[in-house]
This record gives sequence, structure tokens and C-alpha cells, in this order.
Amino acid sequence: MAKDSKLLGYPFVVSNNPVSLTNDYSAIMIRVPGLETITTIKPIRCASSHFKPRSVYSVYPPPVEYKPCPPPRVDPYNFSRTKPKTCVLETSDASNYIHNRANWMMQKEYQRYHNNWRCYYYGNPSEREQYGSYLRHGLKQQMSDNVARKKDEIKLKAKESQEIEQLCRKFDEKYALDSNRRKEFLVRFRDANKQMIEERAQTRRIERQRTIATEREQLRYNPINWSCTLK
Repeated sequence: MAKDSKLLGYPFVVSNNPVSLTNDYSAIMIRVPGLETITTIKPIRCASSHFKPRSVYSVYPPPVEYKPCPPPRVDPYNFSRTKPKTCVLETSDASNYIHNRANWMMQKEYQRYHNNWRCYYYGNPSEREQYGSYLRHGLKQQMSDNVARKKDEIKLKAKESQEIEQLCRKFDEKYALDSNRRKEFLVRFRDANKQMIEERAQTRRIERQRTIATEREQLRYNPINWSCTLK
């Protein structure tokens, strides 16, 4: 197991090497990629869920970087098919490997925190001054980010108000245009009905005049008013 761990590049079984961490005091100010603090403008009448993220900055101290990758986990019950299984499952080597792997990773996490926070209590004056400078610059950056975030919120609200105002203006223009079209259609409909009624009355009047003229012409030859239309 020790030989395999050496070949893989994880010397936690043989020796306890300290973790090499860089004292990067600007790591806490790195923003989390892909995390938005302000929700984008959604279309009107669209339900949007506003969430408040825990933090917009990455964790400090920075996570442990395993090069090339974290040590693999071994399944103690995954035996080779060539080796016959017995009633007693002997997993001492695999269990020892998993135990040493967990201890090694816990030690790296401890050294990660210790190397970054020890300067506040046990560091020399220069390290303490560097830590204080980190805190001051971090607070300044957080305040500047807060101001920038509020400015972005104001810009988004102004943009949203402009979009709503433009939408309302378009709606009013469309409503006025539709009202004018409807009014013109009703006027044309009224004029067409009036013209149709007048033409129908004129046709009836002409037919009545023709009927009276025909009956009077008949009375000249037959004085009996059979239709009883003339008095």
C-alpha cells in the first residue's frame, strides 16, 4: 500500500509532509463565479423567485488544492475476480489506506486554517500588520462592492421603469389607433345603412307611383276599381 501511494504521488502513508499554502490575503475578495446577487429583469406577469445568496465571495482560506487530484478512495470489499472469496473478509490493508487517507486530508485542512489564521495571534509585527491591512482593504472592497451593487440596482430599476413607460405608451397609442379605426368603421357602417334605407324607400316610392299610374291607366278603360286602391 505504501509503494502504491508513492507511485500515485500521495506520500501520506510513509511521511507526513506539510501542506504548501500561499499566503494570498486577497482570496476572500474573489467573487464566486456564476453567482448573481441581483436578479435580472423578468418579463411582466412572470413570477420570479428572488433569493439571497449566502456570500458573493469565495471561502477563506482558499480550499486545498490537490495536485494532480485528490487521493482515490478504495472499496475494501471490491476483490479481484481471480482471487477466490473466503468466509472471513480481510480488509486490513484497504481499511488502513482509507484511515491514513482521511487523516492526511484532515491534516491538510488543519494546516490550511492554521497557516492563514496563526499570523493574527502568533505572527510577528509585519505579519500582523499585513493581516490588518488585509482586513482594511477587504472592508473597503466590500463597501465599494456594496455601493456598486446599489448603483446597479438603481440602474436596473430605472431601466425597468423606462421599459414599463415605453410599454404603457405603446399600449396607449395602440388603444387610440384601435379606437379611431373602430369609430371610422362605425361611421361607415352607419352611412351604408342610411344609404341602403334611403335607396329602399326610393325604390318602394317608385314602385308605388308606377302601380298608381298603371291603375289610373286601367280606369280609363274600365271604371271599376277592382283593387280598391283608388278613392
